[in-house]
Amino acid sequence: SPSLSRITFVPKAGFTGTASIDFSGYDSTGHRFSGTVLIEVDQSKNASISYSVATGGAVPFDSGDFNRVSRTLTGDPLSYVRFTLPPSDRGLLCYQYDSKDGTYHSKVSSNTNYFYSGTSSALGDVTFLSDSRYSGTVEVEYTGWSTRRERFDGIVTIQVSTPTATAVQYVGCSTPISIRSSDLRNMCVNALGRELSHLRFTSLPPEGAGRLYHGYVSPNETGTPIATGNNYYVDRAPVIDQLTFVPKAGFQGTVTLPYSGYDSTDSWFSGTIEISISNGYCVDRFSDMGGYDWAKPSVEFLYENGVATGVSSSRFEPAQNISRGDFALMICRAFQFQSGSTGSFTDVPPKSYYANAIGTAQSLGIVQGNRGRFMPQNPITRQDAMVMLQRALIAAGKSSSIGNTNLLSSYADGQKVSDYAKSSVASMIQLGAVQGDQANRLNPLSPISRAEMAVILHRVLTR
Repeated sequence: SPSLSRITFVPKAGFTGTASIDFSGYDSTGHRFSGTVLIEVDQSKNASISYSVATGGAVPFDSGDFNRVSRTLTGDPLSYVRFTLPPSDRGLLCYQYDSKDGTYHSKVSSNTNYFYSGTSSALGDVTFLSDSRYSGTVEVEYTGWSTRRERFDGIVTIQVSTPTATAVQYVGCSTPISIRSSDLRNMCVNALGRELSHLRFTSLPPEGAGRLYHGYVSPNETGTPIATGNNYYVDRAPVIDQLTFVPKAGFQGTVTLPYSGYDSTDSWFSGTIEISISNGYCVDRFSDMGGYDWAKPSVEFLYENGVATGVSSSRFEPAQNISRGDFALMICRAFQFQSGSTGSFTDVPPKSYYANAIGTAQSLGIVQGNRGRFMPQNPITRQDAMVMLQRALIAAGKSSSIGNTNLLSSYADGQKVSDYAKSSVASMIQLGAVQGDQANRLNPLSPISRAEMAVILHRVLTR
């Protein structure tokens, strides 16, 4: 004593390869000799027990798996094992778990022997419960003893993966798209088998695609922009059914909104909301929009928001120049301006359909006229439309910036912009509402068509 036969080599968890142990030995007469013990360590046998489970789920341990490892490594059946407990933020080992109500008798102890056979501390009653916030790999180390008291070490590898739901899909042309909680509740039931409690967006739409709001009513009552990390609930505020995606004017393509969905136990799944925006989804409301695909989404957006209507129920007259009176009317509708005043312009009949809008615009400083006249029937020029738009944004409290007039020099006809309109035109350029034509011209003195008006106003309202 001490007996050589009682020496044991225990491989460190995770080590695979050859362990080389040099030694010096002595015969009974005292003569010395040297040698090396080579131990091949194959962790694929030690760690050959593996399970998979969804985040927040439960996986029972199969005692037969541990018995197979014992027979492979020692040649004898298993007697019992002891576990090294996993980190608490990844899950826990419990004893006698009831899958019906989610309760268990006790937590597994690292000092307790769990037996392959027998009813007391049975290995088959051990279950791993995954933490509802963790996904990844969990390794549970254990030490086993065979029926002949030979010891071995192993690892139970548990792959914890987040359940993934199929994409919730919506399509549209340009008008706001509401997110329905019923669609997301179905995803939760399919992924977790339980009802959805709330969701949390993990990223937001690209700036050029549009914006996601909570409580959106209109372009002037947009509610609150969505923030990542905030919870949105099925049955209490802030509610999922008040989530709205508003496409930006000119955008076409698919927006993917990744989210995490949670049930009442805080188990979660990952999912996406896919919103496809295309001119092909526009409503063919007006028969004369052929050749004006570039304006269709804007016309639909303004129509649905009560800003612009057709000249009849079936015609929009996209090529027709818009009058100063009609543009003032659309400005007031777009920004929901109201004053009850008919103004003081001598050429605006008090009972005309645009009289109140012109009077309101005058009272807000949006229009000023010329020598007491507004000339409501005259076509409005592009630069005057931009002047009215900039003033309307200021009156609505949505802008106070003065445009950088140096921007005008980058256009072929920028010098043609009148002095009184330069700042306003520059502001519309900075805002992205005006981009110039194919020849890089602003055409400031040209009249603006109804189709062009729709696009510019759409850009302003979804900037």
